[in-house]
Amino acid sequence: MLDGRDDRVEIPYDESIDLGEDDFTWSTWFRYSATSGSHALMWAYRLGSGSTPQVWLRAEPGDDRIRALLGTGFGARTLTAPGAYNDGRWHHIVLLRKGGTFSMRIDGEEVATGTAPRGSVTEGKEFGVDGLSVGQRIDGVNRFAGSMDEVRVYRRALSEKELDLLERSNAAIRDGLALRLAFERIE
Repeated sequence: MLDGRDDRVEIPYDESIDLGEDDFTWSTWFRYSATSGSHALMWAYRLGSGSTPQVWLRAEPGDDRIRALLGTGFGARTLTAPGAYNDGRWHHIVLLRKGGTFSMRIDGEEVATGTAPRGSVTEGKEFGVDGLSVGQRIDGVNRFAGSMDEVRVYRRALSEKELDLLERSNAAIRDGLALRLAFERIE
């Protein structure tokens, strides 16, 4: 488990974690009690504004929210969860790109949704796309000041039943699994 002090995981770019323009699911358990700052839970592929191909998820307790962004060469969609979930308890969060929709779920409830821009989140990978960073932005800033566990990336959208199993029992769903960081072993 990331302990919120000096931990992070950096996964270099590899085709196995390239989500491209396909559906995907990101999930993790997190807890923290910070009241200010920007705390990156996960960040992938690039940094930039507007339609830079990238995906990220961060807590912004000073603004009482959690935000996520999905960017492609054709646009970007930002999702905002009301509330920062900085109560020191464990929460399960999921980002889901399914068809033309981008959504965020926290503790089994959809808290934000919007239209996903078409196109790849890694477009132009031949020009130096970064990999995936857990617990900080890919440039090393915005360290997450909390704990994280069971980070998963799927190269498909999990079904409602699978999402429920993942949250309630940490089910071993293998179909489409691109990355699992159990923080006891890496698969």
